[in-house]
Amino acid sequence: MGLIKAAIQAVGGNLRDQYLEFFTCDSLGQEVLLRRGAKVVRNGSNKGDAEIISNGSKIAVPEGTALILVDNGRVVDFTTEPGMYTWDTSSAPTCFGTSGFLDGVKKSCGDIWNRIKAGGEALTQQRVYFVNMLEMVDNKFGTAAPLPYDDPTYRGIYIRMNGTFSFKIVDPVTFFKNIAGNVAGEYRRDELMGKNGQPGQAKAEFLMYLGEALNKMGAGGEEVQYNRLQSQQVKLAKYMNEVLDEDWLQGRGMIVEKVAVM
Repeated sequence: MGLIKAAIQAVGGNLRDQYLEFFTCDSLGQEVLLRRGAKVVRNGSNKGDAEIISNGSKIAVPEGTALILVDNGRVVDFTTEPGMYTWDTSSAPTCFGTSGFLDGVKKSCGDIWNRIKAGGEALTQQRVYFVNMLEMVDNKFGTAAPLPYDDPTYRGIYIRMNGTFSFKIVDPVTFFKNIAGNVAGEYRRDELMGKNGQPGQAKAEFLMYLGEALNKMGAGGEEVQYNRLQSQQVKLAKYMNEVLDEDWLQGRGMIVEKVAVM
């Protein structure tokens, strides 16, 4: 009886997963860095497995958003271009897919057999993720203690710095693999930057390297007087990216976009 029940469950599950899905994502705003996509059902009842995305399914990628496709835990494709995308690399076969009806039926029969061997359950997982590629603004910072600054006129002085900076995810795959991972729901900005006066790892690194970037602005580099730092925000952002390159761009797939000193 158990084998018959598994066979019925396997056939039923495979038939439900034959339907093609459609995915899209509203704006992720300023707080969500990555969100797992959920299928859109307007009319009808596509009640297939939430972890199964049939080959040939459609995904609409909005402006300012990257798409990542994950098949059985591995990133199989991604795009940063907006528009309609067809998933044709999924390991979930369907007779409605890109490979044609007969080939889809043949592969679906193999999928049913694999499900029977697993007690009726699907031994596969596909997920869609949307990554926020907008400029993430208004990340406040402040130095807990004065920083040494080699002013070209006054030489060795100490200054306190407060302001805001913005960052941007430019390599969504690196960000997914090294930071967010295969999350069930979403990954938010405060998980990376911290909140309520408690800086997270990334913001702590920003503050740690701020002094190094200032050295490039002082007498040993640009020779900017301390009272003109507010007007040199583009240069400061450039030097912050240089000193943070390995930790942020290579390790997290993100860069400092702008720095505003107050």
